Amino acid sequence: MLQKTIEYAKQLNRMKVSQSVIEESSRIFEVLPETSSQLADPMIPLEKRHEIIDSVFPAEVRDILKLLVDDNSVSSWQEIADEYQKLSNAEATTLRVKLRYVTKPTEEQLLKIKKFVTDRYQMNHTRFELEKDESLGGGFILEVGNDQYDWSTRGRREQFLQEIQNTRSSLTSDADIMTILRSSVDSFDLKAEKKEIGFVESVGDGIVILDGLDHAMYGEVILFDSGVKGMVQNIERDRIGVILFGDEADIAEGSRGIRTGKRAGIPVGDQYLGRVIDALGAPVDGLGQIPADGYRAIEQPAPGIIDRKSVSEPLQTGILAIDSMFPIGRGQRELIIGDRQT
Repeated sequence: MLQKTIEYAKQLNRMKVSQSVIEESSRIFEVLPETSSQLADPMIPLEKRHEIIDSVFPAEVRDILKLLVDDNSVSSWQEIADEYQKLSNAEATTLRVKLRYVTKPTEEQLLKIKKFVTDRYQMNHTRFELEKDESLGGGFILEVGNDQYDWSTRGRREQFLQEIQNTRSSLTSDADIMTILRSSVDSFDLKAEKKEIGFVESVGDGIVILDGLDHAMYGEVILFDSGVKGMVQNIERDRIGVILFGDEADIAEGSRGIRTGKRAGIPVGDQYLGRVIDALGAPVDGLGQIPADGYRAIEQPAPGIIDRKSVSEPLQTGILAIDSMFPIGRGQRELIIGDRQT
């Protein structure tokens, strides 16, 4: 029975059921002892007992409880909850480290990496995993908890392309292109920047639930492995909700989401005048990329009255009743209340 208890606790842990849900379920058993008796009563049909679970307990634990009912082991719930608590405490003091590589590192290199992790995070208990990943092209990526350090060839290429992109706004003529590109190559400095990553728990209807991004900000842009972007719209204690700006087809449970550190916004600049762009500022007119002069957040305080241009030009609506009774200026806010059916 002890082995089954441990397996059920591990299953709850793999399902990432929160501690608050486990505690709530235990309180239900404590406050409603008749519920425990009904679920353990073999004279009550299984379907009826399953209905009781669906009507009383949180959705996250219903499947496990139904398995316990089917196995006549529902009385062991508290033991499972206690074992789950032990697993959670053990994970809280154990740091998960994952090394993704193309060429397997030597023992000496592994010792240096482990020393780096120990010195940086001040934790002696680590769970070290190795995974071969040919898509990196070379080098390796080190994932420590929710942090990521990228020393891969793919990461270097992405950093270099970003460096080139950042200099595009400096191009004033074709003659400057080679000079600026040569300068970018000579001055390029590879940095193993720390990135915070999270993992998808669920996705549907354009909403993604992510676990692991503990420092994400409301309104921050999240970048997924598929290239799709999203915006943080809901922040809970142990997960966040992200609204997608693109197709969810390539995002599945276990996919990664990376913080960008930027709030939702669009690039701005004079070069955007006359161009056709989408809601994220990407060109859709087939005329190539647009050099940006800056980046402006979507949500920001409106300018004060003193900073606004004064209203000096009338706005004609063409409706006599409005133009005669409600003089409106261009740029002015005006509330006009009418019949809902018109």
